Amino acid sequence: MKLTVIGNYGPYPTKKGTATSCYLFEDKVKILLDFGSGSIANLSSVCDIEDIDYIFVSHLHFDHTSDLLPLRYLLSDKKKKMKIITQFSDSEYYKILFDAPQFEVINVDKNSTLNIGNLELSFFETKHPVQNLGIRIQGDKTFIYTGDTVYYNGIENDLKGADVVLIDALKDNDFLGPHMRTVEAQQLQQQLGGTYILTHESNYRIEEMENILVASNLAEYDF
Repeated sequence: MKLTVIGNYGPYPTKKGTATSCYLFEDKVKILLDFGSGSIANLSSVCDIEDIDYIFVSHLHFDHTSDLLPLRYLLSDKKKKMKIITQFSDSEYYKILFDAPQFEVINVDKNSTLNIGNLELSFFETKHPVQNLGIRIQGDKTFIYTGDTVYYNGIENDLKGADVVLIDALKDNDFLGPHMRTVEAQQLQQQLGGTYILTHESNYRIEEMENILVASNLAEYDF
């Protein structure tokens, strides 16, 4: 199991060479987790778009989806289609994003499971201003990506049993917006175990500690 950070900023990249939410998960297959602003350029330094098997889209905020639009041009040039895993939304933006011949959309919800190679994918709902699905990828180890969320009742059950959790939790104790605070992720890690990698960087930084990491730009993690 390998994770490469293509982009970790939110809601917009603030430094040259960075990107908003996009992560490359690899375990025999390659799955991109979200595809925000700057993803195409950063991905090109890691692998070719032809190497990607699926893109999972957690929710429809711009910082998780914006590079899906120019991606169509790239796919057209490469004469390739891309499988997109996401939750259906009866919205104009869903149609703008996915109503394109370059995309093969697989709609899922919290009750869905997908088997891809040796992996089983399942999903859970988190709490965010728009509908957001977290994803659990189970193979020899179990990996979870929350997408965006605040702390909510039942999150412990959703994250239970994970070896690695990529979690939206890079906010300080005074933050009141729609993302988790670092202290909440620390409490979950202490309760549930596993390694936690914190996402959605803005201007808040923490000192890394054992089993609590910050998803740094273009960093690679092997588990």
